[in-house]
Parts: sequence; C-alpha cells; structure tokens
Amino acid sequence: MSAGFFRRSGSFILDITLLLAIVSTLFSLVGGPLIRARLDDFDVLYASFIEAQESRLDEVREATNERDLGLISEARYQERLTEINAFYDENYAAEATLFGQYVLAIVSYYFVMLTLFNYLYHLGFKGRTLGRKLFKLRLAGKVTWWTLLMREVFWKYFYWAFTLFFGLFLDFILIGVTQSHKTLRDHLTGTRVILEDSLYAF
Repeated sequence: MSAGFFRRSGSFILDITLLLAIVSTLFSLVGGPLIRARLDDFDVLYASFIEAQESRLDEVREATNERDLGLISEARYQERLTEINAFYDENYAAEATLFGQYVLAIVSYYFVMLTLFNYLYHLGFKGRTLGRKLFKLRLAGKVTWWTLLMREVFWKYFYWAFTLFFGLFLDFILIGVTQSHKTLRDHLTGTRVILEDSLYAF
C-alpha cells in the first residue's frame, strides 16, 4: 500500500533536516571559509557593504520620519529615496558586486552539497533513510544506484530547481490527492514509497 501525504511529508522533513544540519556544519567548518578566501578583499568589502546598508537604512528612516511629520511632501520623499539609492549604488558598487557573488556562491554550495549528500544518503541506506524507518516506510521497486540517481538527483532536486520549486508543490499535490500517492519521480523510476508492512510493492 502506498504511503500517504503525512507520513511521506514527515519522513522528508526529518531527512532534509538531518542533511541540512550536516551541510550547514560543513559550511561553517570548510565551505564558508573557502568561499570567502576565493573572493578578493572579502573581509574589507563585506564589512564596508554591511556598514553602507546600515547607513542607507538610517537615511531612509530619517526621510520617512520627515515625511510622516509633514516636513517634506510625498514627492520630495520619493526624490530623496531615489537620491539615497543612487548614492549608495554608485559609491558601493564593488561591495554590492562582492555581496552578490557571495550569496550566489552560498546558494550554489547548498544546492550542490544537498544534492550530493541526499544521493549518497539514499544510496548508503538503499532508499531506507532514517526518516522512512521512523515513519515505517520503505522504497519499493527496483532500487539501484541508477534509479536512486534519477529519482533523488534529476527528478527531485534538479526538477524542483528547474521548475522554481513548483515541482515540489506538484509532488505534494500528487501525494495528497491522487489515489496512487505517486509523484512524477515514482512513475518515471518505477519506484514508490510504501508502508513497511505492505505485502506487495505495486
């Protein structure tokens, strides 16, 4: 019998929390320092960027207070915001570029590492992850390194990223609404998540 929405969701949340804890710890110990070391003048530019953002926010607050007190008109307020943003965009372009590169590197790190660790995690347990064990579920069908690669990498993380996480939403709908409780990756890889005490895989 196919597993329902709540068990699969609980299993997924437990597994992703475990993976996030591992990946985040590795980021703190290794990933973060490596990323920062690869960005030229990171410490100086990052500190300057943070300081500039705090100053920008102070100026915006000041302009907002002046508008709220009736000291300046709405038109002048909008002009002031444009002036503030133009000043900081022009004078802190290098800092903003570095910050953008840093955020992109962090997002890339988490995507790659979560994808890799999720695959290795499923491969090591042959699809019987800790979350599935706790919720008394198992992955049925032909569970091989190839089906796990297709299921956990291409039809999970890549699919979710490519669809801007609409695929994740669709997975929840398919699990919760359809009679088979099967996601797209279940259909495409010939696997399915079933209750542990089910007699038949399909």
